[in-house]
Amino acid sequence: MIDLDDIQRRTREVFRQEASDLLAELEAALLDLEAAPANADAINRVFRAMHTLKGSGATSGFPELSQFLHHVEDVFNAAREGRVQVSPTIIDRTLKVSDAVTRYLADTTDRARDILTQAQPHLDVLLAHLPQKTATTNQAATAAQEKRFRIHFRPHRQLFQTGTDPGVFLDDLRALGTTNITGLTDELPDLDALDPEQCYLHWQIDLATTGNESAIREVFAFVEDDCDLDIHALDADEAPLGIASPIAAPQPPPGEWLIDFKLTPQSLAAPGLVDSLWLNLAKLGSHRVLQSPAGPTPQAGDWRISLTTALDEPTIADAFVFILDAAPVIRRTASTAASSAPPTPPRPATTGAPAHNDTLRVASEKIDRLVNLVGELVILRSQVTAACDTLGQVPPALQNASEGLLRLSTELRDVVLQVRMMPIGETFNKFKRLVRDLSRDLGKEVELVTEGAETELDKTMLDQLNDPLVHLVRNSLDHGLEPTDERLAAGKPRRGTLRLSAEQRGDRVWIVVSDDGRGLNAQKIRTKAIERGLLPATATPSTQEIYQLIFLPGFSTADTVSQLSGRGVGMDVVKRRIELLRGSIDLQSAPGRGTEIRLSLPLTLAIIEGLMVSVDGDRYIMPLSIARETIELTRAQRQRANGRNVVELRGELVPYLRLRDLFGFTGPAPELERVVIVELEDRHLGIVVDEVLGNHQTVLKSLGWLTRHIQVFSGATVLGDGHVALILDVPNLLTYAGRQKTAGVGLEI
Repeated sequence: MIDLDDIQRRTREVFRQEASDLLAELEAALLDLEAAPANADAINRVFRAMHTLKGSGATSGFPELSQFLHHVEDVFNAAREGRVQVSPTIIDRTLKVSDAVTRYLADTTDRARDILTQAQPHLDVLLAHLPQKTATTNQAATAAQEKRFRIHFRPHRQLFQTGTDPGVFLDDLRALGTTNITGLTDELPDLDALDPEQCYLHWQIDLATTGNESAIREVFAFVEDDCDLDIHALDADEAPLGIASPIAAPQPPPGEWLIDFKLTPQSLAAPGLVDSLWLNLAKLGSHRVLQSPAGPTPQAGDWRISLTTALDEPTIADAFVFILDAAPVIRRTASTAASSAPPTPPRPATTGAPAHNDTLRVASEKIDRLVNLVGELVILRSQVTAACDTLGQVPPALQNASEGLLRLSTELRDVVLQVRMMPIGETFNKFKRLVRDLSRDLGKEVELVTEGAETELDKTMLDQLNDPLVHLVRNSLDHGLEPTDERLAAGKPRRGTLRLSAEQRGDRVWIVVSDDGRGLNAQKIRTKAIERGLLPATATPSTQEIYQLIFLPGFSTADTVSQLSGRGVGMDVVKRRIELLRGSIDLQSAPGRGTEIRLSLPLTLAIIEGLMVSVDGDRYIMPLSIARETIELTRAQRQRANGRNVVELRGELVPYLRLRDLFGFTGPAPELERVVIVELEDRHLGIVVDEVLGNHQTVLKSLGWLTRHIQVFSGATVLGDGHVALILDVPNLLTYAGRQKTAGVGLEI
């Protein structure tokens, strides 16, 4: 039995997930539109996002949301047609509507509708920008402006499985004009062969409308890949409305024209003159602005538009009569040169599967479960390999099976981990809105620059990275970047720059948050630290050590507490979050030039390629990606170094760290030790171990909260023989060793 309630629940959940992506696209398009109000592409992106949200909301059980967004869609449809000029007010109110929709979808209680009600004032402001329709008693004139279309809408059989109701699109067509809808049942099978989850119906619709073909196609934008759609403009001598006739082949697509014209101050000053131009163009076909003078409203100067219409040049020129001082330059585009070619035959009707879609949305919990299972498989493979090594003489069949398991588990690991990798640009894009709103609240002019958006990071990492980045961005805006008058007095550009960048280096990703602001005041930090008892008055720390004080809990240099900062919480939270992700944080600052905060994070928290080493019988794992080579270190070489922990590598003196000394092992060291040369931030450093055991696919396991204060290990892994090996966090290990400053133990790093 079909559980309709469960289908509805799953449909609504899928819509919530898809709506999140659409709202992100909507916000990005609105911010692009804010920078260039005449950007036709951005206007279309906003309209498409609204249209899809409205249509999918109606088919997914959110009728009140669909009705709410329908009015916003009308505003941007008018903007597409040139009847409404996009203003800062429209953008700001639409962003607030987007925020309300986000909250509405996140609220699964009965109070969710109240959120839309509270957002009604924003919607009222938007609707006030729509031009008022003037009533006319001249019905003949209205009829003369109407065009007649015959539409054949044939959904694919699997349409119902997406939770889509075809009736919604028929209702949207009714809103465009007068319709006569005929349901066609010729593909309906016998009752015993009928599948209730398949769509067998198709429809013929005769429509009289003042709109154009583009407006009709927008109705079906949500299901354009899930249906066959024919739209045919009816001539005067064709069958009248309401008389079904065989579906005619669609006419060739209209041609595209490029139109160059100049708007003068005199034409702009004439009441309603320019508005008439956009209305005339809307009647001719669909158009978009390719070039226009900068400004929030129509400006005098040179314009270029693209017009798609089936009409000829003289008819197009008539739209500009009495409006322009000089005749426009009208020419066909090269793409319409073949317009005289025979029309493309219509696509044959099909009852097959929907159009191919190479993406699949999967719940993150399922991916996490799969990663965990792959991790267990990798451990099992290690156990099989260890067992084969113990047996010595292994039968060929078992050896082949072991090698096959090794190959397949490696490929499966790589594929599964790649599924969880996502570009960090999606996270960076979320900060455009944050920077916009905070800079306005603070009265600062700020430009956000993002770099390395294509850099990929584990989705689990990205989800946990959002809050630390929010703290860093807020601090840069509030403390780092100066007010405009202060920047001008310092000889800086009035607009400050906040930069977010990402880069992959080996098995780690470096994320940098930097600004060109005032930088950190080391003396002020030192004074505050002494006042709070965090630093002895007699202490003489270095400038870099003073900078690290801002990561202490409760530390703040702010004189007053604001909504953004000053409470002494934030940077310590950032550091803890980054360390929990097995990452590290570094800060550099130059007075008057700005501050740079660098985050170093592993690519994944699941599985890595490791290099297994041993010290005094204990085994450890270090990331293979940072290991460059291994060299020998004899006792004689150590004696010749006169107590300095350095080794010569092709004429270069490389400092090294002996794990035996750092961990306090008292057993006898071997005569011949091994130095693993690692590369960190373009520096070569050595890690001295007793023995290098070889490569090892490492499944990372957390050490738990009891060992959270131990920073030199990033986790542990289970070996093939059942023993546990600790995973070295090499950057933190070297930092820890540098702080020891014990002769023969630490490194000055």
